[in-house]
Amino acid sequence: METVTIDELEELSRKIVSNLGYEGDELEVIVNCLVWAQLRDNNNSCTKLVTNGIKPRDKLGVDPSLPPEIVHETPVSARMHGRDHFGMVVMNQAIELAISKAKISHLAVVTFSNTCTSTGAMGYWLEKMADEGMIGMVMSQSPELVAPHGSVEAIFGTNPIGLGVPRDQNSHILLDMATSGETSFHYIH
Repeated sequence: METVTIDELEELSRKIVSNLGYEGDELEVIVNCLVWAQLRDNNNSCTKLVTNGIKPRDKLGVDPSLPPEIVHETPVSARMHGRDHFGMVVMNQAIELAISKAKISHLAVVTFSNTCTSTGAMGYWLEKMADEGMIGMVMSQSPELVAPHGSVEAIFGTNPIGLGVPRDQNSHILLDMATSGETSFHYIH
């Protein structure tokens, strides 16, 4: 086992994600989300880089000229079509949109569908909202990975859910859990 610094982890992660064909904002969103999770021992971490958890960009079947689209919008809500883009990238756009709407209306709900990969650690997105002084709730569906008690066949997703509450400038309460039983609770300060 070798110890690396956070800077080395970020640099190596950036190199791997770049080699998978991601660049610009997509690359930064993916790396930031993975490293955030790695530093908190969350399974949506840099381990995805060595377990085929990050698909090569050219294998997504995404037309880069067609970005995720807002298909319905009100002053306090929006529904987005991800157009099969990377889940973390679409989630980042949804969170930014929710934050901008909430700054004006004090409430926002943004949903999206049609992404092709994981949206990453819920706590990462919750911290972004809490950093803006906002209470946030984030949910995601997932493929069938969990078998009901007494069964061997997976029929439920992990269905992650999280709640973030700001306390002060750099101190937040973040609950990041999956309905499959994996829960992490962070008090960030």
